[in-house]
Amino acid sequence: MTIRVTVLMRRRPDITREEFLKLWTSEHARIFASVKKVQEKIIRYSQYCILTPESERLAAAGLPVPEYDGAAEYHAESLDDIMEMLGDKEYQERVLSDEAKFLDRTSFQVLVGEEKVQHERP
Repeated sequence: MTIRVTVLMRRRPDITREEFLKLWTSEHARIFASVKKVQEKIIRYSQYCILTPESERLAAAGLPVPEYDGAAEYHAESLDDIMEMLGDKEYQERVLSDEAKFLDRTSFQVLVGEEKVQHERP
């Protein structure tokens, strides 16, 4: 079974949304992908960039839209693989220190589960 861990996140309050997206989707993504334990344990990593005008449109329609700037998704064979990555010294030194440049880690909300596709357009 493949699991997915999704981390909802907010940017640091002292940086703009544009700065956040630039740091997260370019420099940080390269750092993350270059870590050996990530290459060994993570099947797929994706970044979910929140679309502000579209979110505002949904909120105006009465839907509850949480205030996050993005979500990171990690696919792995097991939670043990995720935990091994998180505990890795290189990961902590390179990835976590880079996150401090743009993320408010106190805002994190984490989900773990498995995907059950119920419909897919042919």
